[in-house]
Amino acid sequence: ELQHVSDWAANNNLKLNQTKTMEIVFRKLKSRIQEPPLISALARVQSLKILGIALNNDLSMSTHVRNLVSKAGQRCYALKIFKSNGLSGAPLRNVFNATLSSTITYASSSWRGFANASESIRIQLIYNKAHRWGLCNTDLPLNFNNICDKTDQQLFRNVCQNKLHALYPILPPERHS
Repeated sequence: ELQHVSDWAANNNLKLNQTKTMEIVFRKLKSRIQEPPLISALARVQSLKILGIALNNDLSMSTHVRNLVSKAGQRCYALKIFKSNGLSGAPLRNVFNATLSSTITYASSSWRGFANASESIRIQLIYNKAHRWGLCNTDLPLNFNNICDKTDQQLFRNVCQNKLHALYPILPPERHS
């Protein structure tokens, strides 16, 4: 199987780096189906990070959310230090959006649907803390799900309006009534 992937890569002017290649087998948590045999040249992993998103073999987002909450906590603390040293108003909001909020919402369209309720709550608690500490300059705490919904809607509008978008070809045909 690995040879097929290597051949495909070579045919497409790519080179497969076998020292960085890993295998992950996705399956339900309590599945009784036997895993396929190991491929001798590959390490089988339980979690794999792809473009900054940690995927678990049971399609849960626990590893990703744990990493995200840790990183967001560090950014919250840094923003608190900036605020205590005089950064406020629009500049503080800009730094908040550029560092903390963008980190939390990065690629959320691809992983948020796999996060369970407790993981969504853990992420919301970050926004609540940022609001309590006065880091986001809003009257109410920002809502993680609302932010993601708006981002998803904007992405979908962009795809629908741009025929050159990579996702446009997979849209269903337009209905004319």
